[in-house]
Amino acid sequence: MMRRLLSVSAAVLLGSICLCASASAAADAPQQDAPVTGDVNTDGRLDDTDILLLREWLLGVPAVQLPAWQAADLNADGSLDARDFTLMKRLRMNASAGKQLIDPPVRALHPSLPSAGTDRIPVFAVSFPDCAFSEADAAYLSTCCFDAADPACSLFPLESISAYFERASYGRLTLTGDVISYTAAHEIDRYAEDHAQDLVAEILEALDASLDFRDFDANQDQILDGMVLALPAAAIRIDNDGDGVPDWWPFSGKSSCDDVFDGVCAGAYCVSAFTGNAPTEFVGRTAHELAHMMGLPDYYKYTADASGEKDGLPGAAGDELMDEGTGDLSVCSKLLLGWLSADEILVYTGETQTFSLTSMQYAPACILIPKDPAAGYLSEYFLIEYITTEANNRTAGGNGIRILHVQAEVSEGRHGPEFTYNNYGLHYDSSNQKQRVLRLVNDNGLFYPGIRGVQYTDVIDGGIAGFHWYDAEGDLTEDTGLRIRINGFHPGPDYVPDPLSSLLPTNDPAYRRGSTYSITVSAADISA
Repeated sequence: MMRRLLSVSAAVLLGSICLCASASAAADAPQQDAPVTGDVNTDGRLDDTDILLLREWLLGVPAVQLPAWQAADLNADGSLDARDFTLMKRLRMNASAGKQLIDPPVRALHPSLPSAGTDRIPVFAVSFPDCAFSEADAAYLSTCCFDAADPACSLFPLESISAYFERASYGRLTLTGDVISYTAAHEIDRYAEDHAQDLVAEILEALDASLDFRDFDANQDQILDGMVLALPAAAIRIDNDGDGVPDWWPFSGKSSCDDVFDGVCAGAYCVSAFTGNAPTEFVGRTAHELAHMMGLPDYYKYTADASGEKDGLPGAAGDELMDEGTGDLSVCSKLLLGWLSADEILVYTGETQTFSLTSMQYAPACILIPKDPAAGYLSEYFLIEYITTEANNRTAGGNGIRILHVQAEVSEGRHGPEFTYNNYGLHYDSSNQKQRVLRLVNDNGLFYPGIRGVQYTDVIDGGIAGFHWYDAEGDLTEDTGLRIRINGFHPGPDYVPDPLSSLLPTNDPAYRRGSTYSITVSAADISA
């Protein structure tokens, strides 16, 4: 069992939701090693019998015993509850499907927060002598961080950070953790100049005696996976230098603290102000910063272009968490984070190939067109994805095909390995015209095939601006020699046309849910 201790000036606020049986009963269960995750009946495998056994135990069915309860503690919090049941069902589903995920390409950047599997992070609700958390906000914070997914919640799809990442990753990243209250030694302005570096070190030192920081090192690399500093709502209004930008706008970074706590060094951290009146803002901004801690860069432009545009992926087709801070993560982000299996990445290998794509918000599937087939995922290629206003895109984006131009080369930067063409990299051109980690192949940001009378293109070839490889100078001039044709749309399997209805089919959720597009990629001189 993990230690359940309160810090000197902290109270651990647990966000787990039990079904019927008390999770504390797990303390009385037999202590036994389980070599197979989820194998609570110790028969050497995870199967439906284990799922049923855990369900009955949680429901308090008399005489039900768990010979190896630790095998079901999938979020590693020392107790069993509904979260573990959900994780076990997902593990069983993935095992049945035989999915072998690709190694996360972002590992080349050595991020401290793992992007796949189960992560457990501490979230510190930090009060200051002159700026304190309200009691209500402190209690609500745990809900916004770690509550289970709930599509019926009015805050969906930002009902919690855990829920957002569960959907974005198709259950391949599980984010758990503890919310811990802490009162800083100094007033809030004291920590602004060094971007909270002193505050991070202060918290680690103050809570070393009461927390075992090894609990927050999921990959056991002796580096704290990550930590979140949640600041009181009043912090977002502080602008002491008068530049119009809050001193405590959300940010992330790597701790400079060199001390070791329980054999674990400090890793990445992020800072975000929290207010119970606008919880989705905290969830979205903190999810963005946590994605940075997993290795993703910003896709927006740090300096505006000639038109004043700062979105890296402009228009309705360009919504992305790492760009505008809204919507789902794109297929580029999901691939880099290792959330796809090899069979979900449909690679164009030459001549003429036809693919079928479901929405990435329904099931993972994309088309990859490599510039160099032997270069791997940290190189230049195009990705084609179909997205819909479902799941994490319910309140953002639209429905249609988008083509993303990726240049994910990695090189040594100012502070270690980085994406060569990220916005602050040594090789980035501030005009925003040359290589970028991610571009949208479409000048005006509409979807393919688009809207008749406004923009309707179902063929993408060398005549489309942006559908070119980068040349040696970083300009988009090299013809791909390819043609992409969007052949047709096929409604979802549950859609049944109603001849008596005057509503457009697109207003029926079943029309889009599970729908597919047929897409053909061929050499440009082959007529369709």
